[in-house]
Amino acid sequence: DITERKQMEADVAASRSELRLVTDTAAVKLAHCDHEARILFVNRRYAERFGRQPEELVGQHISDVVGEQVHIIGPYVQRALSGQRVDFSLPLQHADQGLRYMQTTYVPQVNAATGAVEGFVASLSDITERRELEQQLREADQRKDEFLATLAHELRNPLAPIRSAVDYIRLTGAAEPGLQRAQQIVERQTVLLARLVDDLLDLSRLNRGRIELRREPVNVRLALDDALEGSRLLIDSASQTLTVDVPETPLAVYGDLTRLSQVFSNLLNNAAKYTPPGGQIALSAELRDDQVVVRIADSGVGFAPEAVERIFEMFVQGTASAEQPQSGLGIGLTLARQLVELHGGRIAAASPGPGCGSTFTVHLPALQLDTRPMEPDSRTEDPTAPAPAHGARRVLVCDDNEDAAMVLGMLLRTLGHEVHTVHDGLAAVEQAAEFHPQVIILDIGMPRLDGYEAARRIRALPGGHDLRLIALTGWGQDKDKLRAREAGFDEHLTKPVDAELLQRLMVADAPGVGAIS
Repeated sequence: DITERKQMEADVAASRSELRLVTDTAAVKLAHCDHEARILFVNRRYAERFGRQPEELVGQHISDVVGEQVHIIGPYVQRALSGQRVDFSLPLQHADQGLRYMQTTYVPQVNAATGAVEGFVASLSDITERRELEQQLREADQRKDEFLATLAHELRNPLAPIRSAVDYIRLTGAAEPGLQRAQQIVERQTVLLARLVDDLLDLSRLNRGRIELRREPVNVRLALDDALEGSRLLIDSASQTLTVDVPETPLAVYGDLTRLSQVFSNLLNNAAKYTPPGGQIALSAELRDDQVVVRIADSGVGFAPEAVERIFEMFVQGTASAEQPQSGLGIGLTLARQLVELHGGRIAAASPGPGCGSTFTVHLPALQLDTRPMEPDSRTEDPTAPAPAHGARRVLVCDDNEDAAMVLGMLLRTLGHEVHTVHDGLAAVEQAAEFHPQVIILDIGMPRLDGYEAARRIRALPGGHDLRLIALTGWGQDKDKLRAREAGFDEHLTKPVDAELLQRLMVADAPGVGAIS
């Protein structure tokens, strides 16, 4: 009586049929090999890779099946047979589809009782389309970055003569009250537009992990002073009341002064933007346990409690109203949070509800003064104070934007300097040899000769290493600063430039290549 044996054979056949059905409909290629790397089982998709039927491959050594590709997968097979799980991805030739990129996993089959490796199971997933999509995304991201850099350059170019003209009007002391008011409006809007451009580029750099903090012991009060100076025009224009409560004692952190100033400036600008005219803004700072805590509270439009996380998302703007329409790009808070987190801190937002104001609180790790003493404040003078009038220089200005060159020349003459202007790189080299300037301000993108090559040729002239070379350009990425340094520039300034900063560079004692930061 062999009934039971026949039933067992039928059950085994049914199990194999079920296994074949399941594995043949799977999206992955599967193979089971013994301890000698001989194939015990493959599914249909695996066999199709070689243009064969599954039963044709059973019993063959895997090296005979893969042929010339054995030198690629051989080392991985040996690792699997030694008991290691192996994950790798590489292009493999297929009989029906050509070269395809495969994500492959080899899982050892280990005898639970003896611990011996009895074989391995190979699974291969086709990731060709995924890799192509990833490459397309990388290319799209690169095109986006290039577009943002070009956009910033194109926006900064017209901003430069506008800012120089505003500074010229201010320095020449326009007496007409209406003209003074117009000058203040243009100055304020120019500063805001320049800040939007910088924030947009910084956000792109942050998302790509390309912002590095230049850490040093910093008194947070300095960062707050910078932020207040930059935001005061916006606050004053809305007749808002600003109260400041910051202790005289140092609030020390280990961070990047420029980036911290940017954080607090963005928060103050956000408060001013969403607070109605005549509203209140309060800035306070304190040392609380091991944290420096900065709070910026306003009496503005506020937000619903459930929106607390969403307001930090990119391109999200506050609730608009008839009195307070939406404005800006919706990136200031996103940038502030990411910069704070880079400093090891956190930022929180709170509001009782719409129309009830909001509070933003920044927590930064405090620096223990007894273990890392604060370095002396390197800023011995108010950076916004007018630069000294003494120290007139011979200055050569080169910019292919004739408006920009003309207005910058007018501004520099008002500051007491002797100025010549040219409009291409080759003319800059020729004038440098004839005019013998002490300072040269060069644009980068120019006809006939770009600013980098012009700088190299000027440095090669007799006395070329004794003058100060300043790049004044709309290109402001890190790679642009590096190229400027390599070309021999002492300074790299992005348009529009602040008149006081430019004047300080004019009257500085001696050039120093490598000052670009």
